[in-house]
Amino acid sequence: MREPFRLICAATIGSAIAFFGLAGVAIATPANTLDSNVAESDPYLTFRGTVKVKCPVVNLRNEATGEYIWGSGRTKAAAVKDANNKLTSQKGRGFKLKHCRQV
Repeated sequence: MREPFRLICAATIGSAIAFFGLAGVAIATPANTLDSNVAESDPYLTFRGTVKVKCPVVNLRNEATGEYIWGSGRTKAAAVKDANNKLTSQKGRGFKLKHCRQV
C-alpha cells in the first residue's frame, strides 16, 4: 500500500516542481540586480566631478600665440566646448584651439 502511494506522491510533486519551478526561474530576477541599480540611481553615491582642460590658442595666420585657454565641464567634450566659447568671446575670429589636454 505504501509503495504505490509514494510513487504517486513523488510523480505529483516532481511534476509540480518541474512546472512551477521552471516558470519561477523564468520570472525571477537575480538577487544582485537590485543592489547594482541602487548605486547607479542614487545621486549621492555617483561621482559628480568636473573635468578641466588646458588648450593652446593658435592664430590662424601666424601659428601658435603662446597663450592658453582653460575650460571646465562634466565631460571632456563639454570642457572643450566651454574653452572654445571663452576663446570666441575673448579673441573673436581668427583664432582656434589646438590639442586640448585634460588637467
